[in-house]
Amino acid sequence: MSKLYKKYLSLKTNYPDDMLLFNNGLFYIFLEKDAKLVSEKIGLKLTYLNSEVQKCGFPKDTLPKYSELLEKNHLNFKIIENDFTVVESSPDYIHNSQIKKIMDLIQSLDINDISPLKALGILSDMKEELRYLKDE
Repeated sequence: MSKLYKKYLSLKTNYPDDMLLFNNGLFYIFLEKDAKLVSEKIGLKLTYLNSEVQKCGFPKDTLPKYSELLEKNHLNFKIIENDFTVVESSPDYIHNSQIKKIMDLIQSLDINDISPLKALGILSDMKEELRYLKDE
């Protein structure tokens, strides 16, 4: 039994009425009963974590989109971070995670080694991301 699945079983006893959304690498994933219900309600494809445990998920950068879909389908969920911290799925948390992504990108840039065209592209991408956050 995987560490992730053990944690799912453990947390599910504390949050039986919530879907548990695990931060897993580049994706957020649901497991077992949660995965089956989410797949049925919003159409995420079911796959397998291992030979016995089903999962479904989506890329991390699409969290705002899927959060909205889950809410529209009246599916309450908790976000479980890599250290297994349980986080409320509030819009503030989701917005802050998107803003953190933008800030990480800015910090990773070497302004001495970037062309003006690439810088313009990056700014344009950030503007779109911020517009999306503002519209929510």
